[in-house]
Amino acid sequence: VTLALSLSVWRLDPFFQRFRSSKIHWPQWTKQRELLKLGIPIGLSVLFEVTSFTFMAVLIARLGTASVAGHQVVANIAAVLFMVPLALGISTSVLIAQSLGAGQPRVARVAALRGFRLSIGIALVAALLVWFLREHIVTLYTIDAAVAAVALSLIGWAAVFHVFDACQGVCGFALRGYKNTLWPIVIYGVSLWGVGLIGGFWIALTDTPLGPPRGALGFWEAATVALGIAALALALLAAAVSARAIKSSKKGPEIPALLH
Repeated sequence: VTLALSLSVWRLDPFFQRFRSSKIHWPQWTKQRELLKLGIPIGLSVLFEVTSFTFMAVLIARLGTASVAGHQVVANIAAVLFMVPLALGISTSVLIAQSLGAGQPRVARVAALRGFRLSIGIALVAALLVWFLREHIVTLYTIDAAVAAVALSLIGWAAVFHVFDACQGVCGFALRGYKNTLWPIVIYGVSLWGVGLIGGFWIALTDTPLGPPRGALGFWEAATVALGIAALALALLAAAVSARAIKSSKKGPEIPALLH
């Protein structure tokens, strides 16, 4: 259905008339190399994000059905909540790229700040709503007492997790708008896999100086700390990249009223 709708818009919308051609255009290696230089690191970053979250469920599965079911309830809540910062992050990256292409790095910085503040603000409100309505939300997913107990024990961490997730998400997309995609791979790899996944395995499934195995809660604690580290590192990197873009350019035009 999505493909059919996309093709319909492509064929019927006059805006896309300029892009249609009856000729076959062969790929140009220089342009493909530029796309791959951006696309491959972005793909690897997404790989770190997705697998760190997916492997949590795989490892929690060994703790029993109640643990994995409770985890899935909270994971679904976190995934639904992330749709808002995801959309804002994509929009922010587009505005940044457009502004940089127009030679307006100051406008790009304003777009990044607006996207960041809006994303964090909405995430904080959502996190508070999830916390105060946690029992009602969990009952929408399950009536099993054991599963609900696990979900309720995790949902507080999931609320904090969401705020950090929103921060790292919009900062990560902002960096893509600046064509900075290599350092985020390192940040995601160290934080999400190193701290989140490996650290989560350590405190969740083994005896540590911190105490006995913490079960599913340990994975969420480690994942939340990992996202906090990623969010801080990406925010600092985005600020540095934005400042460097402004410093390396000439004084640009006034910031459009739309971004004030």
